[in-house]
Amino acid sequence: MRTTLRLVAVLLAPFVLAGCFGGASGGPQNNVTGVSITPQSLTLDVGESYALQVEVLGSQNVSQSVAWRSSDPAIATVNENGVVTAVASGGPVTITATSRADATKSATATVTVAMSSAACAAYEPEELGGRIDSARTLTKVNPAGCVDYVVIRDLEAYAALTVDAGVKLAFAERTALVVRPTGSLNAVGTAAAPIVFTGTKQEQGHWETISIRSNDPRNELTHAVVEYAGAASSYGNSGSIPAGVIVAQDAQLAVERTTFRHNAGNGLYLHGDAVLSGFADNAFAGNGGAPLRLLSDQLGYLDGASNYSGSGMTANGQAYIDVAASTTRRAQTWPKTDLPYRFSGLHYVNTDNAAAQVTLAAGATIEFAHQAGLRINNGSFRAVGSPSERITLTGAVRTQTGYWEALVFNSNDPGNELAYVDVAFGGAGASYGFSANDKANVIVAEAAQVSISDSTFTDSGEFGLFLRPNARLPRFENNAFAGNSGAPVRLLSNQLGLLDAGTTYSGGGRPNNEGHEYVDVQASTITGASPTWRSLDVPYRFHGHHYVDGTNTTVTVVPGARFEFATNAGIRVNQGALNAVGTAGQRITFTGAVETPGFWEALVFVSNNPNNRLHHVDIAHGGAGSSWGFSQTTKANVVLLGSARLDIANATVRESGQYCHVTSNDATLTIGSGMVYSGCQQE
Repeated sequence: MRTTLRLVAVLLAPFVLAGCFGGASGGPQNNVTGVSITPQSLTLDVGESYALQVEVLGSQNVSQSVAWRSSDPAIATVNENGVVTAVASGGPVTITATSRADATKSATATVTVAMSSAACAAYEPEELGGRIDSARTLTKVNPAGCVDYVVIRDLEAYAALTVDAGVKLAFAERTALVVRPTGSLNAVGTAAAPIVFTGTKQEQGHWETISIRSNDPRNELTHAVVEYAGAASSYGNSGSIPAGVIVAQDAQLAVERTTFRHNAGNGLYLHGDAVLSGFADNAFAGNGGAPLRLLSDQLGYLDGASNYSGSGMTANGQAYIDVAASTTRRAQTWPKTDLPYRFSGLHYVNTDNAAAQVTLAAGATIEFAHQAGLRINNGSFRAVGSPSERITLTGAVRTQTGYWEALVFNSNDPGNELAYVDVAFGGAGASYGFSANDKANVIVAEAAQVSISDSTFTDSGEFGLFLRPNARLPRFENNAFAGNSGAPVRLLSNQLGLLDAGTTYSGGGRPNNEGHEYVDVQASTITGASPTWRSLDVPYRFHGHHYVDGTNTTVTVVPGARFEFATNAGIRVNQGALNAVGTAGQRITFTGAVETPGFWEALVFVSNNPNNRLHHVDIAHGGAGSSWGFSQTTKANVVLLGSARLDIANATVRESGQYCHVTSNDATLTIGSGMVYSGCQQE
């Protein structure tokens, strides 16, 4: 049996008994709007049967009962269940399904019956081989299903080669069809009369390939079948990658409603800058490798309707679309397909037009091979799924943290966006030139930006998300981090205002690596716009010295926020203000990562801004010493220098390296009610 459509042999019941439905509200309805048959055309061998799929369209409970009829039962019969049986060669025969509820509504399919192999033996095919130096058309000369031409040695088209509908070519062992740069191949069949390129033996890799080395726009395969090819070939500029069809460097081919099956290696291979001038409704089944191999810059040629998985047919040897490393230079959409993309090597988006966007369609999946990755340098990358069609970026091995590199945004384009995306098993290392400390599922490079919402970051080799200096998140909300080897997020203190409280940083029952249940905050200076540090479901872990140093910059800390300081870390307010006002029920905490007196430095105020406030806060384990050049007499949880000003009330100050708080002569410390001191000296 041959068909160029995706065939699913589903036998439908011819009707539904009315007694199965109770009453008028649930019984079959007669308002029929149409009838649909799948497939609409097919070719069978004599004696072969196939069950057509039928659907009566209309209201919710419309009766599915239909009457079947064949226009020529001497060639093909159909029974009451829609099973077509090939009786004798000929056709096309029209098979009609008519709704029993409304006889004015019907649908048809055409069936062609090919001659049996035994009968075809009586017809001698023409032998082909060698050069075609002038335009030639191969016509159908033998009955349907019979071989018309046998290729006994390599057939090389230096001129235009046209293959008519219904023609069947059989290739001898290790022969090939090569379309040279001066030639073209135009093989356009029909649904009822596809063109078949097959082997003289039905075994994978029996013959070599169809090699397209021409950039002629007439190159086309439509309603064709390419089968049993894929022997090792040098005709695609890459002898190590066998395939049924190879489109060579700088060549082009249109492929529509064509089936690639039972080929060794790939069904279709695009080499270098090969172009698919058309690609729609194709099928890949039973190939020894992946259905097709191409570059990431060529993914935009593919369609979402093609059957890459062999569904309803035979699965391919590799259940993914094989994507080799390249730089994507043009705007395109990578469609959702019925198999994941498997990226190998390092991929880049570096569009020639800075405004160009690469879009990953909702529901698509990219699997990354070991140490593979994707970096956006120029243009933008938009991966926006939906609650029902999430996008997946994951490792080809989904059990090893840090299996692949990262999704890296090195572009400042506002079109960069991740929404309803699941990113997992990245964070391998430093292949993109970052240090070994920059291991994360997603990295936003210096001065780059990306909006992220409703996305998950899991099973990274280190961080779920890493922001380098001056990286921006114009939108960040409702995300989740779980099972990462390090902290969920690493960023600078001047980027903390980018984080939202609606995100789950703690793992939500699947925690990040033990000892890293915090947002990792690296030292920086906070100037410019006034940020808000929100209360998260994990604490912030501050490393190094942090400065507030903007004249009009006020850092506002939301009630309930928690801050842990690494050894000798601290916050110093030189200009602007630190406004940390909690509530009785949601206190703000400043404490050491290790609960030891004198573990971290201090909250240091140099600014005399009246907005400096510490209310309903708990401060503990500071007073490390002299990292900021203090003397031993200024070891305290809170230090006021120069003419600094601070209002503190309802605060607990405890377990300092020495003093609870230290105030210089010109500083103003306003102490309100509700103060509690323990484990530290008061001035």
